[in-house]
Amino acid sequence: MIRKTKLAAVVLGLAALAGAEMASACSVAAWTGGAQNSPTAGGPPTAQHSRFQGGCSLKSTAVGQTVTDNTPAGASEGAYRVQFYVKANVTGAEVDVFNAKATGGTNVIRVTYDGTNFRFYANTAASPVSVAATNNRWYQVQLNWARGSGTGKMGILVRGNCGTSATCNPVFNDLDSATPAITGLSNNSDGIDTAVLGWIAGAATGDITVDAFESRRATAIARICRDANGSGTVTPGDRTAITNELAGTVITAAAAAPDCNFDGSVTPGDRTCVTNLLAAFETCVNTP
Repeated sequence: MIRKTKLAAVVLGLAALAGAEMASACSVAAWTGGAQNSPTAGGPPTAQHSRFQGGCSLKSTAVGQTVTDNTPAGASEGAYRVQFYVKANVTGAEVDVFNAKATGGTNVIRVTYDGTNFRFYANTAASPVSVAATNNRWYQVQLNWARGSGTGKMGILVRGNCGTSATCNPVFNDLDSATPAITGLSNNSDGIDTAVLGWIAGAATGDITVDAFESRRATAIARICRDANGSGTVTPGDRTAITNELAGTVITAAAAAPDCNFDGSVTPGDRTCVTNLLAAFETCVNTP
């Protein structure tokens, strides 16, 4: 489910429409700037269309296939938190998967992927931050941007490709650090006016799938719980839900996240992952 809330809390999303086959029942109507160049809004049972949460995600197979959020208020936005999940399967070039733009089109924030690394750019920063990430696996990305006259900064969290272990620690996290890797920005005139998600730029080959977008002004955004049936907690019922999806009954609950190991598809390995979560007394936490 690509989600959105309002900047006080924006869950922007791909919503499943009731009463239709899941592969053709996903809508981008909540995106205030619409979809560009026809990315595919869908989910299982469509072959090769992965999702992280719910029944829908957005898949781009060519440059320019994106969705746009016009909710931010431009110059009045002095702080911006954003979270999304992305599975980038690309080779051959660095591609933009997320841009946050000021009025007039300047990229205030860029997130790119080149097949081996995410790169995080902020306007006026001397250089990007690079975070290693495995191709064609789901990753949670959360950013905490603030402007200032030489005091602007952007914190970063990346988590994903977790395997079947109960532990899924971030591979990079300075999200709420007083001195993140990107700091000392002279960006006091910047303000987020538009957010774009998908395959924005870059002449690579492959595809990009995005899901569960959320943005806010200030408060931290909770990571998605690895709760396969969407009940709100990890229980043996999650193993049953995964077994049923493997047998053909797709999980469509909006809060469900059955890809427990972040590998891009629902497999028996996800049952093993849930078993390990249960053994570790995993709970769903309201933290990034």
